[in-house]
Amino acid sequence: MYGQALSLQIFEVSGTPVLNKNGTETTEAYHGYPHDRVKLNISPERDDYYIGEKYKTLAVIRGGKFPSKADFGFSKTEDIDANNPNLKGKLLKFTLSENQNIIIKPNKDYAFLIMIDNSGPDVGFALANNYYGKYENGHGIRRDGSGSFPPMSYDISKPENDKANMKAIADSKFPKNMAKRIKIMPGTNGYPDVDTYRDLFFYVESF
Repeated sequence: MYGQALSLQIFEVSGTPVLNKNGTETTEAYHGYPHDRVKLNISPERDDYYIGEKYKTLAVIRGGKFPSKADFGFSKTEDIDANNPNLKGKLLKFTLSENQNIIIKPNKDYAFLIMIDNSGPDVGFALANNYYGKYENGHGIRRDGSGSFPPMSYDISKPENDKANMKAIADSKFPKNMAKRIKIMPGTNGYPDVDTYRDLFFYVESF
């Protein structure tokens, strides 16, 4: 992930979030943590997701970059464990230029998505979050794959070239064209139980 290009999409949000419990109010969730369904139960709220909100794009900020290994104090060739203390307690900061002016108004709701521009093997990162968030009326959002909702589930009992599994793989991938990708509205009922109760710690700074 080090040095990968990032973009930031900012939305104005309308509507009211309504929790969809995905048919598992009292039974084991269909997906979510813990990963191993054979040995451990997955609590019912882990596959919940929100419906009822609409997202209007206000801006897409391009040209960001994830910090390099050197920014964290590592050498270029160093193999870094995800639990390395140098990776902890950091804030990811986006600084907008003067021609990227965004006006945030009182009594309105807004949201943001951080996007990795290019796909690749093992390209990804996690931001620390509270699963049961404390940000009043706030919740995490996520954009999943092609925008098909609900996405086709992959059946591990069938071969990869099975027609349904090929559809599931296609559903899981973003369009390569960024203009098409940013038109896909946030929303997911997919793993890993992200746009439910989670929230992030963040600041919005004005200069």
